[in-house]
Amino acid sequence: RWIEKQGGVKEMAKRATTKSALLYNLCESSGGYYICPVNKKNRSRMNVVIRIQGGNKDLETLFVKEASDSGFIGTNGHRSVGGLRISIYNAVSVEEVQRF
Repeated sequence: RWIEKQGGVKEMAKRATTKSALLYNLCESSGGYYICPVNKKNRSRMNVVIRIQGGNKDLETLFVKEASDSGFIGTNGHRSVGGLRISIYNAVSVEEVQRF
């Protein structure tokens, strides 16, 4: 019902594309500060993987802490891979991703 109230599956797909594009564009326009190590054709619209300065663990740890302090929880990447994973499922709004 919530999805229907939001405009249906087509609207959710549109929002997912918009939200993921915001994060991928951030990476691509950061001059290499943020890097998405996933091949463009394999990138997710729900979980965006990011590395900071090619995997600077100190900066990534600081990012996770500051993101959490700002209300964005669970941004740490998989324990075997590291980095950051930003989950932008349906309940996350475009405005929240813009704030990110």
